[in-house]
Amino acid sequence: MNLLTPEQVREARAALGMTQQQLADALLLDSKYSRDTVRNWENGNRRCPGPESVAIQLMLKVHRPKKAKAA
Repeated sequence: MNLLTPEQVREARAALGMTQQQLADALLLDSKYSRDTVRNWENGNRRCPGPESVAIQLMLKVHRPKKAKAA
């Protein structure tokens, strides 16, 4: 899994139906600046680190509904 781009972070958060604060809480980011951290990732001011990028990608895999198999 690769590091997420700012657009991918924003799209992933939207697909998960989360606010910036909810994503920060789910990733257990430091509560004082957590929303600012996610906002900085989305604006491209800071890169989303590897562990957080992996966690977001795994959250997306779990969240996406499975496609129905054709009968």
